[in-house]
Amino acid sequence: MLAEEIKSINCNKLTNSNIGFSIKKTSDFFAQSNLPLYPHRHNYFMIFFNKDGYGKHIIDFKEQEITPQSITCMRNYQVHQWTDFKNLKGYIVFFETDFFNLNYQNNQLSEFFFLTYQNPNSVHQIPLRNFTKYFNILKMMELEYKCKFQDYDKTLRFFLNILLIKLNRVFDTVSIHENKQSIQIINQFQRKIDLHFKEKHLLKHYADELKVSASSLNAICKKTLKKSASELIKDRILLEAKRLLLYEEKNISEIAYYLGFEDNSYFTKFFRKYENQTPINFKKSFQELDT
Repeated sequence: MLAEEIKSINCNKLTNSNIGFSIKKTSDFFAQSNLPLYPHRHNYFMIFFNKDGYGKHIIDFKEQEITPQSITCMRNYQVHQWTDFKNLKGYIVFFETDFFNLNYQNNQLSEFFFLTYQNPNSVHQIPLRNFTKYFNILKMMELEYKCKFQDYDKTLRFFLNILLIKLNRVFDTVSIHENKQSIQIINQFQRKIDLHFKEKHLLKHYADELKVSASSLNAICKKTLKKSASELIKDRILLEAKRLLLYEEKNISEIAYYLGFEDNSYFTKFFRKYENQTPINFKKSFQELDT
């Protein structure tokens, strides 16, 4: 059953924490009574370290299998739903952007490309010997979080930064040899897309804000991400359109208006051009899979 609006889950409310961070054993997390089993968004990032057991969940209308010795990374505001989770054993780490940034003003989360919407791989398998190293860090994080030693929040940020750096190596989404200035521009570009994709559809708007030429921005994106700058804007609009089509009770006109299109016919043409089907047919195809 579709909702009028996709529900957004707040980190502090779900985890009973007031610092924008939590770490839980999966057995404790899945046993809690307020676990959302319906499609929902997070205002936080979630990293799931599964040591043993098999399960399934859906991330942005794609079913993902959870297997032993796997790491699943979810960025904030993705649409997510748990479907099979009873046999999973491991840790789940939750954190908000502000929690990380408080001590790392010069190290932005967007620098970790595996946490951006451009990363196609949300799951990664790793050898047992490497997985054990992660678990050692997670156990120390859990102890700090539960015991709340002096400056425990600073210690948790330190451990979190180590985890993210190590995960960046594992997911390896962008070559470390890329020009740092180019990466910084792309990070800024993606942040602005996330903020303004509903009202700003043209590359010129973003290039002007970033104080670079449209051609330069396009060249940087193509070299680093193998996609044009316009494609990044288009991909973000399409992603949100699909979320709204599948998980909210909005009609095509309402979705078109929400995404900044002049009318529903223009939105339908845009959607069909890149998805090879109309928004209605896209929605029907997923409904048929559920029956």
